[in-house]
Amino acid sequence: MKISLTILFIMLCATCNAQKPDFNLVTGQEINNNSNTVTGVPTPADAVALAVADLGKMTQDIRPFQRYIWIPEPSKAKIGAISYTLNLACSRASTIIKPAILGNGQLIRCDLRSLAPRDGQLNEMIKLWESFQFEPYFHITKSSNSILPVNAVTVEPVLGDPVGSIRFNIDDQQWMKTLDNTFLVWDGNDWIITQAPIQFSKSQVSTYGAHCGLEQSVILQSLTQSNAAIVRYDYFLTKALSTTNGGMYYDFVGIKSNPSGKSAQSAFLESLGANEKLVESLRSDQRAAMFRSNVTGKPRRIDAFYGVGVRPSSGTGLITITYDLSDENVDPRSDPIRNLLDFKDNAREVIAERSNGLHVFALFDNNGGLQDVAPDNIVKDHTVPAPHTARLQPAISCIRCHAASEGFQPFENDVQKMLSGLLDVFGDLDSKSSVPDTLDRLAGLYAGDLSKPLRRARDDYNSAIFRATDGMGATSVGNMVADIYGNYNYNLIDAYTACLELGYDVPEKQAHQYLNQLVPPLNRDSIGISPEDPIIGALKAGLKVNRYQFEQVYADLAFRALQTRKEQNKQSTQK
Repeated sequence: MKISLTILFIMLCATCNAQKPDFNLVTGQEINNNSNTVTGVPTPADAVALAVADLGKMTQDIRPFQRYIWIPEPSKAKIGAISYTLNLACSRASTIIKPAILGNGQLIRCDLRSLAPRDGQLNEMIKLWESFQFEPYFHITKSSNSILPVNAVTVEPVLGDPVGSIRFNIDDQQWMKTLDNTFLVWDGNDWIITQAPIQFSKSQVSTYGAHCGLEQSVILQSLTQSNAAIVRYDYFLTKALSTTNGGMYYDFVGIKSNPSGKSAQSAFLESLGANEKLVESLRSDQRAAMFRSNVTGKPRRIDAFYGVGVRPSSGTGLITITYDLSDENVDPRSDPIRNLLDFKDNAREVIAERSNGLHVFALFDNNGGLQDVAPDNIVKDHTVPAPHTARLQPAISCIRCHAASEGFQPFENDVQKMLSGLLDVFGDLDSKSSVPDTLDRLAGLYAGDLSKPLRRARDDYNSAIFRATDGMGATSVGNMVADIYGNYNYNLIDAYTACLELGYDVPEKQAHQYLNQLVPPLNRDSIGISPEDPIIGALKAGLKVNRYQFEQVYADLAFRALQTRKEQNKQSTQK
């Protein structure tokens, strides 16, 4: 006889339930052991209610442009990190935008019109932001098979309904849609399996979860005309500052992968008010080359020049491009020291100032094609903790790497060191220009001190961050962004964290016992089995799971915890 993984977890959790402490979900006070207490933590339902109350103070014409970012346990540093992210990744304004702070920092409100002030930008911004509708802490994402009829009215689930099912009414008829896409209709005595009332197309849709409060969620959706009016802060930061796993950084900053008639790199530089050919003809660029980069461990070249896309009070418009080699590339023609004018690189990274004083980041191949991730035989993100995949991606990898140096890493120019000794440059064999012309070009590229423009750029970057975050600096905000991203993407979820994210700060050592009481077993089916999702079962047994696994069951956990609280509230009222 085969026993499924789901049933095994239920058998294990039954043992946990027998030893669990008893606590009151209404008052949050321990009943049997006064040394332990359970305190309340804000929930998605609280955030939705706060957003609806805020929208109620506005006129109807501005509500559709309001979006909210929820920070369950706010701090000044977290608020600063979100404001920084909004301005660095999402905003296309020329100046720093200050979002509204609500509920002592629990909600950050931004107006999409301020993020996209120029003609033709707002519709694109609205569309981009709507991608957040698949965020798992307020929303339930379903395949097209979960789409309900147009005239369906969603109603509150009932404790004991199959996991992931949806109740809805069509006229006066009660329907249920189960997780395996089975439709049932209520005949007055029992649920009868029947055919779907509509045909579906293949796509994904999302709805607000019942744990958010259906009435308030419907109001929020109606007032903002958006299914992505609210999103949790760490999910938002991760998607806005990454290019992998659904990251939208390039989309938000407007970097195109396939521009018409030019390479992605050329189009990107032109958007910054720079043209490499023009810079070269004017000889207004500068260069450094080194035998060994501290980032890649291989030879590297760095070019620096200015664009005209930055306001004078915000910065100088500095643009830096690093040219790197792959591990296999040992061709002498690819050595930046041997080839001071032109060499065959394998990948590039661009860091530049934007009009608001913050930075923009992009990766390209040696043909100027846009890359989401740097090839792992060229460079890795050394800030990623083992055993996670150390992929280097904009903008998060750049922010973490450069945080300690306030936005721009210092570097040595080995060419200058060589020329300060017994060596000299007499020409370049690949140059088609005369020797005097070539020597002038080389002298202009490699002479001078690049630490001065880097120092200015750091000052400008710090000033912009100070304005965006109400007092933070490049290093402190970079570290906070790294912490939020790391906690979200790398840390495992245990029972204590699960309870915390369900709205309860419980004693950590007994967290899995509290979770068993907070999310009790489901009603037994016709053969006496109480089914359970293996991820929920693992958490209740005291095991740890990955973040993405937890997010797949979060809505179910939150709804069941809410039903438990309602039941205790009902029993408390009856006493």
